[in-house]
Amino acid sequence: MSYGDFVVQRVRDTVDDEYQEQIAHQSASVGMMYSYLGSLLTAAALAWILPGNYSWLSLVVMNVPILIGIGASQGWMKRRAPRPRYARISTHEWIVGVPLIGVILAGILVRVFDGDLWTAAGMVTGGVLGGIAGAWFGSRTANYVRAHDERRLDAALED
Repeated sequence: MSYGDFVVQRVRDTVDDEYQEQIAHQSASVGMMYSYLGSLLTAAALAWILPGNYSWLSLVVMNVPILIGIGASQGWMKRRAPRPRYARISTHEWIVGVPLIGVILAGILVRVFDGDLWTAAGMVTGGVLGGIAGAWFGSRTANYVRAHDERRLDAALED
């Protein structure tokens, strides 16, 4: 039994029926999104609080927990069902996320680079281009991975 199986069983042991289990798992999805926002808020604060080059650590705080969680959940899921399709970022997530990322980048810019305008231009350009590239590659990768999972799981069922 994997740790993921243990976690799922622990949820099952705390509810009375399948409906409650489904709601518990759905609430975990909601909690995951709030943890993303919490990571962004924490990173924004750290970008301004940490001295000098340590401001870069705010990016670690923002990305590492999220990537570990996504990696663990996707790894567990791919053995049972196709991973989900690419989900577009909602308007509300854009409204909250973009300013917070701006606060993070501004904190790094001020704390590390003393507000150098050329560095600011590079950070904004890199951030915009990186976001566009990430969305483009993310959607294609998610669709490819889902199709691959479907073929692999269908082949396993035929055996």
